[in-house]
Amino acid sequence: MISMVGSGGLDGMVTLMRDGEEVAKQDDSDSSLDPSLEVELDAGRYVLLAHSFDSNATGGYRLLARRK
Repeated sequence: MISMVGSGGLDGMVTLMRDGEEVAKQDDSDSSLDPSLEVELDAGRYVLLAHSFDSNATGGYRLLARRK
């Protein structure tokens, strides 16, 4: 599970990549503007991009990634 909580009005997004290909992307969870992504992954190396829906937005965020 990967979740991101933005502060200062940041509307966060997370994108999971592997070998230059998008594996999964999440903008808003069911209950808030903060993304929450649950995905089953094969073994390997991944890149997690934490970014804002609005490319001009600024603010902090907290990122959590954990195994189920």
